[in-house]
Amino acid sequence: MPFRRSPPARVLARREPFLESPLPRVGPGIAGLTKGGDAAIFRIDQVDGQRRSLVIIEGKLAGEYVGVAEACCTQALASGKRLVVFLRDVTTIDEAGRSLLCRLAARGVRLRGSGVYTSYLLRELTRAARESAHATP
Repeated sequence: MPFRRSPPARVLARREPFLESPLPRVGPGIAGLTKGGDAAIFRIDQVDGQRRSLVIIEGKLAGEYVGVAEACCTQALASGKRLVVFLRDVTTIDEAGRSLLCRLAARGVRLRGSGVYTSYLLRELTRAARESAHATP
């Protein structure tokens, strides 16, 4: 008897590529910018679940891409659901990107990441955001 895979009983999340940026659109959820022959790739996706939203950032969290990430996270927070930001295969985070992540952590956003250094950086930014929130009267 051949093995038959049954379809899922219900859809748990709806995947929506998100990008509101003046950058040229390369594909669903991908912004590309060419500088001197090198393509700088940035991808951001938003997955909405019943109780939380997940924003997945890939590539560089630097320069003009920080504004795109901030707009996406602001839109996700406006839904009233808990927000989790996941950094996957992020190669660069500049000072503006760190500042954005620190502000998000201060607002209660869970920061997660793949890779040893990215995970360490996110833990440190979250800890710093908590300490500054407790120090402020």
